[in-house]
Amino acid sequence: MSTHDVDGLNAGYARALLDEYLENPDAVPSEWRALFESGESELVATHPGIARLLELLPQAQGNGAGDGDGAGNGHTAAATAEAPPAPQPLSDDSSQATPDSQLLGGIAAAMALVKAHRTHGHLAARLDPLGSEPVGDPALEPLRLEPKLTPELQARIPASYLRVHVPGETLADVLPKLSETYCSTIAYELEHLSDHQQRVWLRQAIESGRYRQALSADEKRLHLFHTVHKNGSGTAVATGEHMLLHVDTATGRVCPMEEPLAGRIGTLARLHSGLPLPDGAGRYVGQPRS
Repeated sequence: MSTHDVDGLNAGYARALLDEYLENPDAVPSEWRALFESGESELVATHPGIARLLELLPQAQGNGAGDGDGAGNGHTAAATAEAPPAPQPLSDDSSQATPDSQLLGGIAAAMALVKAHRTHGHLAARLDPLGSEPVGDPALEPLRLEPKLTPELQARIPASYLRVHVPGETLADVLPKLSETYCSTIAYELEHLSDHQQRVWLRQAIESGRYRQALSADEKRLHLFHTVHKNGSGTAVATGEHMLLHVDTATGRVCPMEEPLAGRIGTLARLHSGLPLPDGAGRYVGQPRS
C-alpha cells in the first residue's frame, strides 16, 4: 500500500479507515496501518484533529541526545535569518514525556467517542414508551476505548479539540451533554447524509439547541417549541410545538419527575424563560405561563 493507491475515488473509504484506526489501530488491515504510521499519508497530514494536535502539543527534540549544536536525527536545519529559540533539552527522566503521549492518545479516543455518539447514539436512546432497555453500543462507553477515558483523563482533554457544539471546557464537561443530546428520549441519525455541509450544519443545530426552546415547565410537564430553518438563509420552514408529560409506566398516570431529571428540566426552563415567545407558540398547545 502506498500514497499513490489513495486518490479521489477511494478517499472516502480511506478516511473511514483512518477514523477506525484512531479508535483502534489493530482494527484496520496491516497495510493501511503501515501507511498511516509511515508519515507519508496525505490523509493523516490533512486530518483536522491530528494537524491541530501536532501544531499545539509540545514537540520532542529529535530522536537522540542533542549537544546544543543542532545534533539530533542526523539532519541539519536550513539556516534562516532569525533562527527560532532552541527548545529546552528533554530531561533524562523519560517519564516526563508520558503525559503528552497519554494526552495525545486520549484526544484521539475522545474524537472517536464523539463520532460514536453522533453515529450510534440513537442505539442508546430511550424511545420505547413501554420502558424496554435500548440495545446501546460498546463504542459509547468511555472505558471501552484505548486508552481508557477515565474521569481523570477526560478532565485533561480540552473540548476545543473535539469540534463539539455543546458548552464545556473539557471532555468531562461536554460528555454528559452529548449523551443527553444523542442518547436520551430523542434520537438522531444524520451521519449517513452524503452532503458534508448538511451534516456539519445539523450537528451544530442539534448540539447547540439553538432551534429548541422550552416555553414552560412544572413538575409533571415540559412545553417545547422547535423551529426548522432553511440551511444558510435563516428562514423558518416548519415549527413544532409539544407538551411532554412525565408518565409512570407502571400506572400509566402522569407523575412528578424525580432527580436528576427534575433539576435539569428546571434549569432548562429558567434559562429559556427570558427568551421572546416564538411566532405561532400557543396556537395549538395552550398552557398558562407563570
